[in-house]
Amino acid sequence: MRLSLAKGARTGAKYPVEKGIPMPANLRGRASVYPFPQMEIGDSFAFEPDRYNTVRRAATYWGGDHGVKFSVSSVHNRCWRRS
Repeated sequence: MRLSLAKGARTGAKYPVEKGIPMPANLRGRASVYPFPQMEIGDSFAFEPDRYNTVRRAATYWGGDHGVKFSVSSVHNRCWRRS
């Protein structure tokens, strides 16, 4: 299979570098199902006990991308915004 090169693409590599290709607005795919964007410091939301790991991972990734921190409790089944 041969790749067709876009105008301005560099040749000589297995993965040629292309210039001028616009980046999609949202590379992650879909919006969060959790209310992270609406939360202010001290706000929290409750979640089902079986969703602890999912909420914890989502809070970690979303917080890292947006410069905020969350605390997620498996005892209280709640997620708080810390900063």
